[in-house]
Amino acid sequence: MSHGRALALGEEQRLQIAARAITKVRELDPTTPIIATFDQPWAEYLATEQLDLAPLHFADALVRADLGLSGLGLEINVGYHPGASPHRTPLAYSRLIDTWSLLELPLLVALVLPSSAKDDPQAQGKTQVLASAGSDVSIATQQAWIERYVPLLLAKSPVQVILWNQLSDAAPHHYPHGGLFDAQEQPKPALEALRKIRKQMLM
Repeated sequence: MSHGRALALGEEQRLQIAARAITKVRELDPTTPIIATFDQPWAEYLATEQLDLAPLHFADALVRADLGLSGLGLEINVGYHPGASPHRTPLAYSRLIDTWSLLELPLLVALVLPSSAKDDPQAQGKTQVLASAGSDVSIATQQAWIERYVPLLLAKSPVQVILWNQLSDAAPHHYPHGGLFDAQEQPKPALEALRKIRKQMLM
């Protein structure tokens, strides 16, 4: 709802719709946690859209309204274009979490990253893979990214949950080669990397 293309409505109208939706869910179910998730938390879309509210400001308005939000979600789809986030340094991720933690709610981070730049016949939409500067896109780079960035995110106390945003490349999906299983339903090294990190964090 923070995107200008959502429902072709103004920012104030979209904010009101989001607030009413949260209020209605809370009325129907006062106990289940409610999380509002924001795509492109760095607001890359503001480069092409005329908007006043960045995702952080949109989230701040919802939090200040005291609607009963239990947490905030950050959807970070890395290495794709359009509608996703380019590659950034670990410091950029650290600063992003620190900034969103100012809203004083637990954070859920949803991630996806490609394992190949080849054509993906099962991918839907116009999203394409971006190669990072000076490197190829492969199952090895997907694994290495997880090993470097996921522990960093988990080290931030506001981050309570990390989800991988796409399970398999075998079924129709949005992000090319972003799954933890390939088109033949075989696990990628990324899956083992996540498993090891989870085991280490639970020790």
